[in-house]
Amino acid sequence: MVMAAGSVFSQTQKGSWQAGGSLGFTSSNQTMYGTKTTDVQFILTPQIGYFVVNNLSLILSASMYSEKVSSANSSSASQKSYIIGPFVRYYFPVGETVKFFAGAGMGFGNTSGILDYSSHSITSYQFEAGPAFFISQSAAIEFGLDYQVTKYKGQESFYDSDQNQFGMRLAIMLYFPHKSK
Repeated sequence: MVMAAGSVFSQTQKGSWQAGGSLGFTSSNQTMYGTKTTDVQFILTPQIGYFVVNNLSLILSASMYSEKVSSANSSSASQKSYIIGPFVRYYFPVGETVKFFAGAGMGFGNTSGILDYSSHSITSYQFEAGPAFFISQSAAIEFGLDYQVTKYKGQESFYDSDQNQFGMRLAIMLYFPHKSK
């Protein structure tokens, strides 16, 4: 029994690699200058990570956002955003095939096509947590809840803004365990 649990959990041992990606979705409603708006985002995030110690992974994450903002007066606008940056994640074993994870990271990027038709630089801070269900020795399905703080800096300070949002995501991660000699 101990040997079986050890082999299942070898995915997150020091020297192992992980690669995969997630699909995310967020939706928010806000009132700005007296106008109600709805903001819907779809997020694709490929990732690659390396376990520097058992259960602790350093990850390079690259997110691509597609967003549509609609207002009560029937106007709408869309934007595309790209963010890349480092992430750190820790896995907590809770069963033979389940680990909970918690992580934090930051990213830098750019967005264009928003309401003011200018581009913005982006600085983003993200926190995540959720379960990873290991469906095999080398694959897991993850469900995550995210909280993200994003700072937009426009070409003119008038267009600077901050955004705080909660989201959820579904990910498939592949694991390449470290081979002991």
